[in-house]
Amino acid sequence: MRTIIVFILAAFTLSAGAQKTPLEKFVKKYAYEPGISVDVIEPASSEFPAFSEIDGPEAREVLAQFEYIRFIRCNAEETSPETRGLFYSKAMETLQEKRYRELINVNTPKDEIGFYASQEKNGVISEMALLIRETDDVMMIHARGEFNPGSIGMKELLSAMAKGKMNKGCDEDKPEAE
Repeated sequence: MRTIIVFILAAFTLSAGAQKTPLEKFVKKYAYEPGISVDVIEPASSEFPAFSEIDGPEAREVLAQFEYIRFIRCNAEETSPETRGLFYSKAMETLQEKRYRELINVNTPKDEIGFYASQEKNGVISEMALLIRETDDVMMIHARGEFNPGSIGMKELLSAMAKGKMNKGCDEDKPEAE
């Protein structure tokens, strides 16, 4: 009898942990279309470009709270305006679900930026998304983990991420070397 109970509890635990969030389902369905690039980084790894810029015990503590960070970008040269529009509208539809809370929304004539989070009952943030729509580009940064945005070092981490990955591929704005 004990064996059966342990087996049922183990099966329940595994199935509960394997459930995907609405954003993870969205990414799986829409983010792997032609012309859409997805980079997944485990922040504690040496691959994370921000790591070298914010080294120290506080930074490592913050990075350890992230399970992964996905950078999803619709390349304007490889996707149609319809594809980018569909990606953005489906992302917004997903982010309107009750689970997600809009923390920041900035709209200008050329850009729309929204920052969303999913907070668990214990106060821990389990998921964050930054959705950016510019004139010709759409980008999402999707982070998963269990972290406290008030942690020491979070500001530095987000700043380093913004300098590193968000500008990746935007070299066309830089003057060419002669």
